[in-house]
Amino acid sequence: MRNLLCIIFGFLPLTFTFGQTYSSLTSDEEMYAFLKWMTVYDRKHVDEPTWKRKHITTNILPWEIANFLLPESAGVNQREFINIDSRYLYKSRGGTDTLFNQQDRDFMFQQFTAMKDTIWQAKFSYLTHLTSKKQARLKTYCYSIPLFSVDKTYVIIQKHFHCGNMCIEGGYYVYRRLNDKHWEFVTAVNTWIS
Repeated sequence: MRNLLCIIFGFLPLTFTFGQTYSSLTSDEEMYAFLKWMTVYDRKHVDEPTWKRKHITTNILPWEIANFLLPESAGVNQREFINIDSRYLYKSRGGTDTLFNQQDRDFMFQQFTAMKDTIWQAKFSYLTHLTSKKQARLKTYCYSIPLFSVDKTYVIIQKHFHCGNMCIEGGYYVYRRLNDKHWEFVTAVNTWIS
C-alpha cells in the first residue's frame, strides 16, 4: 500500500508539469513555445499599431472536419464542393500537398480529434487577453490550436485578424522550425479578406 502511494504521489507532480490542457497528443509547452514565437516575431498586420501589444481573443478558433476531408472524395454537389475546398488544408496551390506526407496528415487529424478545450487558459507573452465585451471593438487576433507534423518540423495554424467594423482577414499559415526557439513562415493556404 505504501509503495502504491509513493508511486501515485511520485507521478502526480509530473501531471502538472507536463499538462495537456488543449490536446492529448501535443503538450501545452510545445504549443505555447510556438505561439510565443509567432506573437513576438511574426509580421504584424498592416492595420495594427506598431508599438502596441497584440490583442488576442480568449476563444480558440475551431478546426473543422472539412480541413482534413479531400473535397473530391466528399461526394457532395458543386456548391458544397466549393465550401469544402475553401477549407481543405493540403493543396498544390499553397504547396502544402508536398510539405505534409500522409503520416503528417494522419497525425494532424489525430490532433484535431484529440482537442480538449475552446478557451485559451494561459496568457501569451507580449499579448493582452480581451474580455468578450472588448473583443468586438478592438483590432484583435484569433488563433486556433497549432497542429504539428509528426517530427514537429512544421506547424499549421489558423489565424484571423479583426481589423475593424466589417473588416476581417484570415487563413491557414504554415511555419517551419529553424531551431528550438525560432520558426520561419513557409506558406499560406485559403487566405481571405472581407
